[in-house]
This record gives sequence, structure tokens and C-alpha cells, in this order.
Amino acid sequence: MHAQAIYDLRTDGRGPSGIRVGREIRYRVSDVVHWLDGLHEPDFSLTVREVQR
Repeated sequence: MHAQAIYDLRTDGRGPSGIRVGREIRYRVSDVVHWLDGLHEPDFSLTVREVQR
């Protein structure tokens, strides 16, 4: 993913929260990981297998 895409997503309210340092935006690794975890789609194949048993 391009760095600009992260900045654009943040501006739209759909990206990780950032911290302004002077004129630049910086991201905590933990904030990016949390954001990525929120994008994770559930694995429905596990649920289907459990129901079939």
C-alpha cells in the first residue's frame, strides 16, 4: 500500500489514528496493528465446519 493511501484513509476517517509531529503525521505501530485487525474478515469456513459436525 502506498503511504499516501494511508494518509488519505486517515483523512476520510477510515485509516489508523495518527499523531501530528510538526507538519507531519506519524503512526504508532500498535495503532496500525489495531486498525489492520479491524479490517480482518472473519473466517466463516471454521463456523461452517463446526456446524456440520
